[in-house]
Amino acid sequence: MAGFIVLNAALELLGLGDTVFSGELVAAAAFMAVPVGAGIGILRHRLFDIDLVIRKTLVFGLLAAFITIVYGAVVLGIPALVLGVRPTGMGALPLMAAVVLAIAYRRRRLGVM
Repeated sequence: MAGFIVLNAALELLGLGDTVFSGELVAAAAFMAVPVGAGIGILRHRLFDIDLVIRKTLVFGLLAAFITIVYGAVVLGIPALVLGVRPTGMGALPLMAAVVLAIAYRRRRLGVM
């Protein structure tokens, strides 16, 4: 806020306060102050431990991609190999596979064999 006031006063003293772009320039500078300050704090001073956040994001993203690929292979590949059914004519089979996988995961997570 203080920077906004000082910049606006400096533009008025220089005679540039009435120009068309002075208000937009001051507003742009004010809006950029917060992201630039946050970026400096995060990168220079290791604020928010951003390395840990990036690492966890990558791990969970890769895990989600792997699970999606395995699920797609199970739902689309096994019926095509075993039953000779094309993906367009499967009907309720993908839904049943999703339910079976969800139950199997839930049982394993709870430790129920």
